[in-house]
Amino acid sequence: MKNHLVPGLLVLSLSLLFATCKKAPTRPEPDPGQEENPIGETGEGTIILTGTISADSVLTDVFADPERIDYKIVDSLAIEASVTVKQGVVINAQGILLDIKGSLNFESGVRMLGGDNHIDIRQGSKMLLGQHFSLDITGSLNIEPGGTILSGKGNLILVSGTLIAEGTKTDSVTFSSLDKAVHWSGILIEPGAQVSMNYADISYAGGEGGGAKKIKSALRIAGGTISIENSRIHHNDGHGIYLNAHKKAFISFSNNTFVHN
Repeated sequence: MKNHLVPGLLVLSLSLLFATCKKAPTRPEPDPGQEENPIGETGEGTIILTGTISADSVLTDVFADPERIDYKIVDSLAIEASVTVKQGVVINAQGILLDIKGSLNFESGVRMLGGDNHIDIRQGSKMLLGQHFSLDITGSLNIEPGGTILSGKGNLILVSGTLIAEGTKTDSVTFSSLDKAVHWSGILIEPGAQVSMNYADISYAGGEGGGAKKIKSALRIAGGTISIENSRIHHNDGHGIYLNAHKKAFISFSNNTFVHN
């Protein structure tokens, strides 16, 4: 199948180590007689991204094809700038590594299918989730100091895998709302999950929708193994933490602040 290229975006060979993808090299000339089908333009069938995608320029229409059937990410997606996934797009991603070193914006109505994915939000980077987007962490989500997730109305972060939010005293990890006037649903931790939060800031959650039923809470805990330290949970609608599991789920809980919940 052809590689699909856009300016600043390169489909790399699977044989190339992911760790070496710092910046996309100069775009090669297309083979004579081959017609390019850039991502974002109208095309038929499935666009399959077969290697590591590295974006080092601002791309606002990467997944904007209204005629697409599906976009499938295989292996890994590295974002080193700003990428927007347009409204209503469906992405199929199973067992991939999503490495965010810039900003990834999912507009309202985006669906991301699959599971067992591994998401790294690097220091100072952002993931923006439009309305009614459920982020299911069945693999892992690792957020470095200064990393941010902003969510819209009806959004729920559902954790059945591993969530590590490791901030610092001067550079916390942030979970908040795209619009402070509209609360997002919050974080639901399921049995079997492993969660570690240190210097995390969770705010403007507790909104309805996203499977949170009638329980409004920033953190809803149904089980798992949980450590929360040095964190601030504030300005949420309803509970700061709602525990629907044995208190032994907490292996560590210290120096946390609850304000205006």
